[in-house]
Amino acid sequence: MDEDNLIVNDEDYRNLAEAYRSLGALFEEKYHEYISCLTTILENAITDGSVAQNLRAFVSAAGLLEGRMREVLDGTAVLCEAFTADVNVADDFLYW
Repeated sequence: MDEDNLIVNDEDYRNLAEAYRSLGALFEEKYHEYISCLTTILENAITDGSVAQNLRAFVSAAGLLEGRMREVLDGTAVLCEAFTADVNVADDFLYW
């Protein structure tokens, strides 16, 4: 076997891109549930005192991250798709 050959299976990268998008959506759903649970705790259980203040600050900061993981994983999916497109352009001379 020639060790200088590179074999790229486009389908693997398309599947990987879809997996990243699905993972991003699932992560965001679960993260939103987590923030909602913490908010419910603040509204119904720990309503005052230093623990409530700290939890409120944490929820506020954590809320800023909502949507970020999906953004990162969608970007990763785009890179997977771009990689296969770039390979196809680079090896186009092989297929007339």
